[in-house]
Amino acid sequence: MEMMQGENEWTESIRNQVKRLSSLTNQITMLARMEEAQKNRSWKRWIFLLC
Repeated sequence: MEMMQGENEWTESIRNQVKRLSSLTNQITMLARMEEAQKNRSWKRWIFLLC
């Protein structure tokens, strides 16, 4: 669209929203991985204590 009409406030706004949503998605993914790692560490501690 920009190639035909050039950049405007709408395309700039969409680009900014995409950047923000990409950042938020990356942050959520990182938090989920951290949470999963924490669960795995907890299980490893329990297994160690039971053995």
